[in-house]
Amino acid sequence: MHRKFLPFTQVKHQKAIVVDSLHPNGLVLAHWRGAPTPAEVQGDTSADIVLNALRTPGFNLDFEYVTANHFDIDGFVGVWALLNPQLALAYEPVLRHMAVIGDFRELNLDHPAADQALQLVCWINAKEKELFYPPFGASKTAES
Repeated sequence: MHRKFLPFTQVKHQKAIVVDSLHPNGLVLAHWRGAPTPAEVQGDTSADIVLNALRTPGFNLDFEYVTANHFDIDGFVGVWALLNPQLALAYEPVLRHMAVIGDFRELNLDHPAADQALQLVCWINAKEKELFYPPFGASKTAES
């Protein structure tokens, strides 16, 4: 299925897969405490959960839209994976490690995908700073 990104503000009008966020109008795939994520796809990060869902035979991902309420590496990886499922499964170890680095700031240098995952996380953080605001720095912008 070809999915499209839906801005979070529109999810109340359109069912979607909700990644790394909470909303009752769709399927929640989030690692947040208390999130109604189905037990069969649980994981440490939201990207883990998305990749588990993509890997689970018969798991219902039949939604046209995917959304998230914020930007971070874990959420980005989960959304990207749902928009590009074949590529996501081909690069699964890198994506899973990216989510851990991005969300928990943990890097396992012995992980075979560590170098590539860290490079991608650094590049995404640089793009976030250039295009939006410094990662973890939204409260320090001129809008505050």
